[in-house]
Amino acid sequence: MRILSVAIFFCISQSICGQIIKGKMYDAESTVEGVKITNLATGQKTSSGEKGDFELAASENDTLTFESIFHHPLKMRVKSTFFEDIYVFELKKLVNELDEILLSE
Repeated sequence: MRILSVAIFFCISQSICGQIIKGKMYDAESTVEGVKITNLATGQKTSSGEKGDFELAASENDTLTFESIFHHPLKMRVKSTFFEDIYVFELKKLVNELDEILLSE
């Protein structure tokens, strides 16, 4: 009986607290360190490590935001596939382009 109650408690706590997303942040060139990741549903925050890795508790349909000063912000709804393995998230770099410049003497 005790084993059954522990199993039920574990299942209920998993459904309430969610699961852990193990992710890796990339851009077009390499992994990205220092990306601020926020679960908007719970307010929990983390950031990507030096190799772009992070872990964050979430439930399916939570919304995650990804922010970096060198990349466009990204907002994603959590899907069940995020929990299957290490999920790769790609950010797009911000590109600062100048208009044409005319030089004269």
